[in-house]
Amino acid sequence: MAHPSFQQVMIRVKERDSAVAFFEKNFGMTVIDRKDAPAHHFDLTFMASLSEAEIASLPEPGTPEANKYLWTFPRTVLELTHNYGTESDPEQKYLNGNDPDHRGFGHVGFLVDDLPAFCDKLEANGV
Repeated sequence: MAHPSFQQVMIRVKERDSAVAFFEKNFGMTVIDRKDAPAHHFDLTFMASLSEAEIASLPEPGTPEANKYLWTFPRTVLELTHNYGTESDPEQKYLNGNDPDHRGFGHVGFLVDDLPAFCDKLEANGV
């Protein structure tokens, strides 16, 4: 490899299933692999924007084949990291950049054909 290649963006989530459903429903993303690490108190889910042909030939997430697919995937993936217990720990706060004591901004960007129409779709989905 001549230079580093951008492979993934990671965001922390409080609950894996609802986060996966959010990216599936609103952005058409597909789970390509997952790693459960209960001994280390976390799990990882990797998602990507795939064509119908790619989805049809996708290995089952969590298998060695899916892991190989993930690490040879030619485009960028989204990694959802869930740390066990954060969903019920009142001391665990996820910062969204809007809290006056923790100003900041982060994002995951998507290209869309028609931004106003896509925003309308997101708003219709309660986003």
